[in-house]
This record gives sequence, structure tokens and C-alpha cells, in this order.
Amino acid sequence: MGEEWEIRVTNEFLAWVDTLDERSKAQVVDAIDRLAEGGPALGRPWSIGWKVRRSTT
Repeated sequence: MGEEWEIRVTNEFLAWVDTLDERSKAQVVDAIDRLAEGGPALGRPWSIGWKVRRSTT
């Protein structure tokens, strides 16, 4: 497995995710996990509009 990218989310995003039903929440978490694994190389539609910054830690 390659290097994983850091995905930062806001408190507002986390609050929104908490309002979702379990299936929808799982889909959002899966999408974020895919983005973390693939970073900007993942391509569209996964990385559209996301600013991804490589973690230095």
C-alpha cells in the first residue's frame, strides 16, 4: 500500500455526516477513504473541487 494523503474536514462537514442515514454515511466515508488512498491521482469524479495537500507528518 502506498502513502496515504491527509484529508481535512470541517466541523460543519462532520455535523452534516452525523445527520445522514447509515448507508449514506458509509458512502461518504468510503469516498473519503478512496480520496485519502489515491490523492489527486485518483482523478474525476472523486477529486473534483478538492484541494489536497500532502501531509508532511
